[in-house]
Amino acid sequence: MEIGEVVKFFYRDDNFFQGVMVWVVLVVVALYLLLDDTQQMPRT
Repeated sequence: MEIGEVVKFFYRDDNFFQGVMVWVVLVVVALYLLLDDTQQMPRT
């Protein structure tokens, strides 16, 4: 699935803010998981 298809899928809906919130939630969850993984890994 390409980025263009994803963008068209979200922008196809009239509810623009719903599409924005979906991206915001995905980014926040991804950043949280990345930060959590880096904290659990032992630093050498």
